[in-house]
Amino acid sequence: MRFQWALVLVLPWIVLGKKHKQSVFRLTNGEPDVKKKEKAFEETVANARFALVNFNSFRPSCKECAELETSMKEVAKKLKKKGVVCGMMDGDLAVNVEAKDKNNVTSLPTLVFFRSGYGISKQEGFQSAMSIEQWVNAVAGPEVEVFENQAAFDKALKKRETHEVVFAAIGGPKLKELLDVVALKGHRDGWGSKIRYFFWSDGGRGRPFAAVYRGLNEMEHFDAAGQISSETIEEFLKDEYVPKFSQVTAADMNSVFGAGTKGNVFVCFDPARFEAQVNKYTKVFVKVARKWKGYGFSYFDASDPFSKIISIECQEFPVVTLKPLRRPFASYNKSFAHLGDALNEKHINEFMKESIAAHRSAGAEL
Repeated sequence: MRFQWALVLVLPWIVLGKKHKQSVFRLTNGEPDVKKKEKAFEETVANARFALVNFNSFRPSCKECAELETSMKEVAKKLKKKGVVCGMMDGDLAVNVEAKDKNNVTSLPTLVFFRSGYGISKQEGFQSAMSIEQWVNAVAGPEVEVFENQAAFDKALKKRETHEVVFAAIGGPKLKELLDVVALKGHRDGWGSKIRYFFWSDGGRGRPFAAVYRGLNEMEHFDAAGQISSETIEEFLKDEYVPKFSQVTAADMNSVFGAGTKGNVFVCFDPARFEAQVNKYTKVFVKVARKWKGYGFSYFDASDPFSKIISIECQEFPVVTLKPLRRPFASYNKSFAHLGDALNEKHINEFMKESIAAHRSAGAEL
C-alpha cells in the first residue's frame, strides 16, 4: 500500500520530467491540440531567437520523412543548448498549407531555419544529424555578445585582435534589437559575415554610444544620438567596417582586394621588425588612405608567401607598391627606408600622384 502511494506521488514528477525534456515540439498553424501537446507555429517561431522547423509528412509511406525525424530528435539536444527551438509540422494537413506556402516549402520533408521570426535558410530532403548541426552553425550568423557590466565590455574590446572588426554599442533594449537585425542581414548578404557585435545595456538611461573598432587602433564613432535604425547602422558599417590599413596574408586575401575599386596599395615591412614597423607607420598610412578613396591600403610581412603571389620583392623596408586595377596593368614601387622617422603623409601622397600620373600617361583612365 505504501508503495502504491509513493508511486502516485512520484508519477507526476516523472511525467513532468519527460515533458520538460521534450526536445522537438509538434507545431500547428491552427488551434493547438493540447492532447497532442501541440504549440502554435507562428507564436513559437516569433518568440524564439532561433527556430528549426521540420515541415514533414507523417504518412507511413514517406520513409525519408521518418528518417529525418530521427535526425531531428538526435540533433535537437545539442541545438537546444545553443538556444535553438526545434519543432515539426505535418505539411500534409490543410491547416498547415498556408505556413508551408509562406515559407516556400514545395516538397516534404523540408527544414527551415528561422532567426528572430524570419526564415533565412532551408534544406530539402533527408539530412543527417551532423549535417543539420553544421548547416545551422553556418547560417545562424554572428550572435550579439552581451556583457553583464561595462568593465567586462571594455575588457573584451581591449582583447580584440587586430584582424577582428568589432561594432560595439551601449544603450537600451531597442538598440540591442537593431544590432540583431544588422548582424543577421550582414551575415546573409555577405558583407558583414566576420563582424563581431558587442553590447552592454545601461537600461537606456544614458546617451547611446556606438563605434566600429578595426585594424590597429582604428576607431570610427557612429552617431547614436539621432534617429537610429537598422538601415543607418548598416549604411555606416558598409562604409567603415573595412580597416583603412590592414594586414594581408596569403591565407586571407579576399577582404583586401575588395577594399580597392581603383587599385591597391601594399606596404612591405621587415620580418625582423614587423610589429615595430607596423606600430611606427600605421598612423601615416591611415591618414593617407582616408584621402585616396577607391584605393585599398594594406601591409604585409615580407616573409609571407603573399609577396610572391603578387610579385613584390622587398629588399628595403618599408617599400610601397601601387597596383592599379585599370589596363595596362602595372606596378609602381618606391622604397622609403631612407626616411625612417621622417616618413609622413606628404611623402606617400607624392608617390601616389606620381604613380597615377605615370599610369595615365600609359593610356589608363583612373
